[in-house]
Amino acid sequence: EVLASVRKTGRFLMAEEVNRPGCLYDTLCALLEEQQIPAVTRSLSLGDGYTPHGSCADLLRERQHREPQEELQDPFRSQDHR
Repeated sequence: EVLASVRKTGRFLMAEEVNRPGCLYDTLCALLEEQQIPAVTRSLSLGDGYTPHGSCADLLRERQHREPQEELQDPFRSQDHR
């Protein structure tokens, strides 16, 4: 169903609660290339950095000490990530 949707729209957006290396996005982009399905692709994930763990109270305390994060932009406005 994913491939049919990408064929129809020409776009693929993957939002994952994982770190970037080895994520499902990478696997599906490889499949798109293998199937020769052209698409603009984007990934929204936790990136390459550290994923904090702990109780809700600990995580909230840690978040208060960090700088505010940038607002999310339209993922289809930037260059193709493939």
